[in-house]
Amino acid sequence: MIKNNRFISIYLSLFIYMLFFYGCETPFDGIDTSGVSKSGKSKTAPDITDGGVNRYLNLMSLNYSDTVITGKFHDWRPESKYRLKAGYHNGYDFAAPAGTEVPAGWEGTVTDIIYWGYGEFAVKIKKNKQMTQYGHMNNLRVCIGQKITTGQIIGKIAVDHVDVKMKVNGYYYDFGKQ
Repeated sequence: MIKNNRFISIYLSLFIYMLFFYGCETPFDGIDTSGVSKSGKSKTAPDITDGGVNRYLNLMSLNYSDTVITGKFHDWRPESKYRLKAGYHNGYDFAAPAGTEVPAGWEGTVTDIIYWGYGEFAVKIKKNKQMTQYGHMNNLRVCIGQKITTGQIIGKIAVDHVDVKMKVNGYYYDFGKQ
């Protein structure tokens, strides 16, 4: 029985991948290495000083004029279908109706697409030492390895907001303190 469940899980994962990502590049095609030295270290600092939360709110407002911030960095969150334990939220929530297009706030290369369950995905975009993650999305328009420009539509909101988190040098970063 356990062996059968393992096969079902593998086939289901393969089916989900093919359903959503068929035709996308492989994870290593098109990865931008121009900002990385031969030692693997970034040549330049991340570009995070050009707007922060208000800049991203303005980008979201181009697709839905009444976009508002409903969750802030280090807000306390209870247990939920997304969170097994209560804890601090390490990003910002930008509220807009399901189906609203989600723009990238910062340029970079798509490094991960993560299935969150409930038909929702998160997309990670990285440039140098900065990683930005956009969550609660569906109808994705990106592939792993794809270069993304600021303002490019990467998907649509699946619920009632998009969750945006940023890490710099591997640590969560409050991009609202600018």
